[in-house]
Amino acid sequence: MFSLMVGAPGAAQALSGKPFGALALSVAISVAIVWVAIAASYATDWPIGFFVGVLGAAFYVAARALAGWRRSRVGRAVSAGDARAAHATPSEMSVAEA
Repeated sequence: MFSLMVGAPGAAQALSGKPFGALALSVAISVAIVWVAIAASYATDWPIGFFVGVLGAAFYVAARALAGWRRSRVGRAVSAGDARAAHATPSEMSVAEA
């Protein structure tokens, strides 16, 4: 059950920038993981702990990938804005700064 206490909060932290939002998301992810693990265990006769660990790791990896993708998109948008500012004329700069 350690993976449930680490994977879901880690995923929630990667997806949410606010503490209470991350807490609520962590609880939702944990409940979803447990219910899917119970159903998968019932269907396959494999232990619940296996599915909890695999699903917790999958949620964490997916959340970190999504957070990295969002961060790279923001970085590209900022870089594009810097490029536009570098090629702006002085009159455009004074309008942009005001």
